[in-house]
Amino acid sequence: NNRLIDLLTQDLQLELPFENGDLIPPYDETAPFDEQFKNAYAALQRLIQLKERLNSLINAYYIGKLLNSLETKAQQFRYKQKLTNNYTRISENVFDIFEHQPVKILGTFYITA
Repeated sequence: NNRLIDLLTQDLQLELPFENGDLIPPYDETAPFDEQFKNAYAALQRLIQLKERLNSLINAYYIGKLLNSLETKAQQFRYKQKLTNNYTRISENVFDIFEHQPVKILGTFYITA
């Protein structure tokens, strides 16, 4: 358990050669919210199945970001019902960890979705 915490701490403290920049969302940002959410969720399911660790984290981050952008708890609840409990937890945790510096996802080695 301590080993896991040490590995996760290493991931989060890693200095990247680039600290700025944006990740590319897995959806068209001009599309309606429902479509953005549906596309991000489908991509996350596919990437986890393919064991694409970094892209899975990026997609989980964006689902968490979409959920966080909803104005009411009722809206959040409605969209969380479209996800499995596992995907909801993953998305919320990844968003919480990387909310202020999402590009740090690219420097991780141990954190998985």
